Amino acid sequence: MDCGSKRFAVSLAQRSAYCQYVAHCRSIVGSLCCLCWVDPPRVPFFPADLLNADTFEQAIGVSPILFRSFIGLVLAVTMIRALEVFEVETARLIEAMEQQQILAAERDRIGRELHDGAIQTVYTAGLLVESAPQPGRADSR
Repeated sequence: MDCGSKRFAVSLAQRSAYCQYVAHCRSIVGSLCCLCWVDPPRVPFFPADLLNADTFEQAIGVSPILFRSFIGLVLAVTMIRALEVFEVETARLIEAMEQQQILAAERDRIGRELHDGAIQTVYTAGLLVESAPQPGRADSR
């Protein structure tokens, strides 16, 4: 399958939108991974004395669990938007395939009509030749 062919070509705007959504998803997943370190309680050794739930809540203003839930929601919405790009492209491909099917059916119909017309013309010519008076026959005058 050639992705550069016209049949499977994705418009530049759709491709850039999809790439943008994927980049957002990567950023969000990276943020979620980093936020997993922030959840422990405060203890007297590094890094938990600096990166913990209390300091995160003081810096951001919300608890790490609530913040991670919000980031997860943003990730889900972003992934759904990225999948919508594929839905639009699939609908476009289906429409193009339907148009090709209609064109093929019309070509077949025209081909049958031409074939039938040619056969009728040949048959008519044969009848005319048979009915034409031929020199040398007794019944032709």
